[in-house]
Amino acid sequence: DLDRHRKVVDELFSSLFRQQREELGEPTSPDVKRVLQAIHDEQTTCEILSELGFADAAASYPILKSILLPSEARFDKEKGRLLLERLAPMFLDEVLKAPEPATALAALDRYIDSLHAASGYFSTFLENPATVRFLIRIFGESRFFTDLLIRHPQSIDSLIGRGSLERPREKEALEAELAQRLAYYEGYERELEILRRFKHEEILRVGVGQFSGDIDSPTARWLVTELAEVCLAAAVEIAVKEMARRFGALDFFDDTPLVILGLGKLGGREMTYLSDLDVIFIYDPPQEQIGRFSAHEWFTRLASRIISILSVATAEGTVFEIDTRLRPSGNKGPLVSSIDSFREYHQTSSQLWEKQALIKARPITGPQWLAQDVTKIVNDCVRRTEMTAEVLAEIARLRRRMQDELAMETDEQVDLKTGYGGMVDVEFFVQGNILKYSKAFPAVLSCNTLEALTTLRQEGLIKEDVFQTLSAGYRFLTNLEDRLRIMEHRSIDRMPLSGEKLRGLARRIGYGDNGEELLVSDYRRITRSIREIYESFFGANGAERSG
Repeated sequence: DLDRHRKVVDELFSSLFRQQREELGEPTSPDVKRVLQAIHDEQTTCEILSELGFADAAASYPILKSILLPSEARFDKEKGRLLLERLAPMFLDEVLKAPEPATALAALDRYIDSLHAASGYFSTFLENPATVRFLIRIFGESRFFTDLLIRHPQSIDSLIGRGSLERPREKEALEAELAQRLAYYEGYERELEILRRFKHEEILRVGVGQFSGDIDSPTARWLVTELAEVCLAAAVEIAVKEMARRFGALDFFDDTPLVILGLGKLGGREMTYLSDLDVIFIYDPPQEQIGRFSAHEWFTRLASRIISILSVATAEGTVFEIDTRLRPSGNKGPLVSSIDSFREYHQTSSQLWEKQALIKARPITGPQWLAQDVTKIVNDCVRRTEMTAEVLAEIARLRRRMQDELAMETDEQVDLKTGYGGMVDVEFFVQGNILKYSKAFPAVLSCNTLEALTTLRQEGLIKEDVFQTLSAGYRFLTNLEDRLRIMEHRSIDRMPLSGEKLRGLARRIGYGDNGEELLVSDYRRITRSIREIYESFFGANGAERSG
């Protein structure tokens, strides 16, 4: 009886959609109409696809046909096939607008497969054309977000449910929602899944905001950093609760005396979509013995648990990778430091590059009283550093090594980060000025590169033209880095100087179909201007062009 009932419902559904398709009539887009009329003729369709910009029309044809004319092998239920047939012209219309339509089409095909014939999504897409537009734009421009959606197809629910054009949420709203989700479910494994799903949904929201033009690259980086902070704080809570379950509750669990100090892109609020979290764990032991462990061993276990919560791969992937190499003594040092040992190390033993790293350091989690103590240690260490000729030369030497050993620039590629006039030139210029002036001008001690530049200008320590050149140049380079990374789905800073990849990058950032030469020209001009300013501070021999 149940099978007979389902059959009747499916027949009624099929009849309804046939009627709706007849009422819709022919698609309005002339190009879509041409493809639909020719789809049964492979040669003609391939000729049309080639004309419309498909790089390999022969390879794209069977993919397109399987979407426009879905078979029973792909969808065994007629409901799914009818929904996709109705939706397919809308998909195709958006695919034809993509910078690389063949790439967008192949990604769309993979995404449809990832839905496992979930026809409910097709119905929702029909009711939300804006979501379809963003989906295809993502498929055409970003391997990173495409892979994210394919691995976690349910992530699109958050965009559909709240509106595709909604601006990414502020930190307080993220904290409240994640806390609500975690409170709803119990169990360590379940909490790990919730944390990962939450991160994937929110990172997608930020990406959609950047693709739509609603937010720029620095804002996107700020929002990704805030998301990381929320996830890191939640990981601490989960870890403390798990430690209590395994080893017994302790009196200080409501105010665990552990600060996680963020450095690098996390500390500077400059995280990209693929950034690791550079952290140092600092604790203030309430007693020498905690349960059956020494205080140091207990906090080491806690830090290890936090790292595991964020970086262990589950069915939902990871949250963030953790990098602890900037801790005192690097990989040779202990995973966690007491506040007394942290203070002593930076008063007596830290090297210049570590003092530079502390410029971007700020407490991410932990009780306010301990965070204030850590901040004081960090600021005192930076302000005690005298900008002597030897210090200036050492920073320049380090920069030169980065360019020579890491950038590996050639006639075929440049490095946006460590190359000639790259982002590191701006960052080292800012850090050099902070080391030089922070003792007399405390306000310039800022973790964020662009904020620090603004403060240096406001204090009259750099000229307006220097500020404008470095600020605009840094934004230009970070935008290029973001686009490269989401195109390639990997941490990459090297930009090719010719070829299809450069052409695709130029299209994606607004240079048009043949804008690669102009992009390279702008890059050369901007990096040359940045390097001139860098050399004006560090000297002409500060970082010579490699090769």
